[in-house]
Amino acid sequence: MDITTSEVTEDSLAPPRKGIFQGGSRGYFVALLLLCLLVRFVLAYWVYGSFDVDAWRQVLHEFTMEHNPYYTGKLNWPPLWPTILWFMGYFQNLTNIPEYILVKIVPILADTTISLVLYAWFFEKEERPATAFKLSLWYALNPIAIATCTLQGQFESLPSLFALLAVIQATRSNTVSVKSAWWLCLGGLAKTWPLILLPAFLSRAETAKQKIVFTAIAVLPTVISVGV
Repeated sequence: MDITTSEVTEDSLAPPRKGIFQGGSRGYFVALLLLCLLVRFVLAYWVYGSFDVDAWRQVLHEFTMEHNPYYTGKLNWPPLWPTILWFMGYFQNLTNIPEYILVKIVPILADTTISLVLYAWFFEKEERPATAFKLSLWYALNPIAIATCTLQGQFESLPSLFALLAVIQATRSNTVSVKSAWWLCLGGLAKTWPLILLPAFLSRAETAKQKIVFTAIAVLPTVISVGV
């Protein structure tokens, strides 16, 4: 079948969309990854950290003695973070990494992932790897973000990452997204503050059923886990 001129559309003439791991974008992605890890792990090694680091070390010791870590009074959140610390305790037995660095690994990886997610998001909007790279550097080299996970030893990057993914997923739909609910659920299981965003997500719901389902997925796991 011959294709007439009238059948040729603007979309058919447009070049195929490139992925973030193709062409020059891959180089920017790898550079951003290495930059984030280098800056954060060097500081995590040279600086012991704040009282949060001591708290997480105490939790690790409680796990070693098979005690309930919540009895230490150092944990006031749902169970995602203590569960991660429990796994990191096993990881330490294999690697002998100093505890003050060990408890920062997951927060650093989560913080790095935030930068990479932002790069992917900006690239999706702009499709210019250089522009996406420059924009993502605002977070990758943000001193507050770096200090929170590497110097203070806090895990704020975990709920921040899940909240960001929930928001990005929501922008890809005209109504509430179940995927957004699950990301928000993981954020709530790390710390409860991501659940403050719930009304913003529910405002996109078209029916009462959608609101109920979204709220149940996002909130109930956190409520149940805290109760337990």
